[in-house]
Amino acid sequence: MTDTIPIYQQIISYIKEYIDNGIYQKGNIIPSEQEFCNQFNTSRMTVRKAIDELVNDGYLYRIQGRGTFVSHWVYRKSLEVLGFTYHMTQLGYKPSSKVLTFETKRTEPLIAEKLKILPTENVYFLSRVRMADLEPIAIENVYLPEKRFPGLDVYSFEENSLYDVLKTYYKTEVLLKQEKINAIMVEGIYAKILFEKDKGVGMRMTGVDIDTNMSPIAYANSIYHGTKYIFDVIFR
Repeated sequence: MTDTIPIYQQIISYIKEYIDNGIYQKGNIIPSEQEFCNQFNTSRMTVRKAIDELVNDGYLYRIQGRGTFVSHWVYRKSLEVLGFTYHMTQLGYKPSSKVLTFETKRTEPLIAEKLKILPTENVYFLSRVRMADLEPIAIENVYLPEKRFPGLDVYSFEENSLYDVLKTYYKTEVLLKQEKINAIMVEGIYAKILFEKDKGVGMRMTGVDIDTNMSPIAYANSIYHGTKYIFDVIFR
């Protein structure tokens, strides 16, 4: 039966099975390409094709000069209007948050422009570590106009979903997002939180949430762990 399955797919299934069974553990290096060549009696090109696919799917990641490693986690984030809490719950993880900062402050020119408010107006600034099964996977920084959401600072966003609070208490729902994603080198306190190291590779997502009246309600500048998150782009 396996003879009818292409060898590169056999290798993919083999590696996935070893990951699922904990034989190849998260963060650990897997055997070399040459070892897989010997085991499956195939060419390095075939092995590389299998590993490339697993890297692209987020199961593995490479470090130049060191080898290929098992990803710590694979979270798929669809670029749809879904809150973090809902999304993680759907994936079977227990979501939680730790608030780093929640304060009212004078807006900055860029944020005022994004939110279409006056530069003299105040905004709420909410910075949270977002976790799944207690693993830090993102730091979300969100700005919301104080005038639009008076009293928002009475809610605990370690316990509540921001989207749920906006929908329930302010009758505001997000219709769409305008977002940009780019890879960055993360350093300082954010690197300590996400990687427990002085620096690491992350993905920065910046964008605006827009309500059903086509008005901007929030601007976010967030950083996601570079090897723990996959962004699935869904066009509708």
